Amino acid sequence: MKGSIKKNGLAILRIQKWVEAILWRKFINEGDVGAKQALFSIYQSLARKIAKEQYFKRLRQNVERIEIEQLAYEGLLEAIGKFDPRRSGHFKGYARRRIAGNIADGIAAISEVNRQIRTRHKIEQERLRSISLAQKGQDETALEQLAKLATGLAFGLMLEGTCFYGDDTEDE
Repeated sequence: MKGSIKKNGLAILRIQKWVEAILWRKFINEGDVGAKQALFSIYQSLARKIAKEQYFKRLRQNVERIEIEQLAYEGLLEAIGKFDPRRSGHFKGYARRRIAGNIADGIAAISEVNRQIRTRHKIEQERLRSISLAQKGQDETALEQLAKLATGLAFGLMLEGTCFYGDDTEDE
């Protein structure tokens, strides 16, 4: 019996796959939050590794590594929450796809937000430039232009239900 591992008692805790199986059972059957945290700790290095790979693939997208790592951890938590070891026995493969997908979705959202921020900033800069040009001696100030626009809209709304205002595209 020398060299063999006893498969009972505390010796079970030395074998990683058995520890994971116990944690999965506790989490799935009992909803044990401590088991979920332990599973997260076991697979945290996998999430970090995937985040590192994704970061170097996406260097040109101006996303910080810490953001990608956070998205990877979020994906790992989702994978742990949705994985059913009774149907599929390989968590790493399942988690890898979920983590990479969460990173891709998160970066797309971050990129869209950044694009909207840049567009809003550009519009604000154009408005400031037009106001400053108007104040430097153009024909009308921006406030006067706004007043004319508001007056035109008000008259249009007042005349909308009367015979003085009509759609020119109607056939007679």
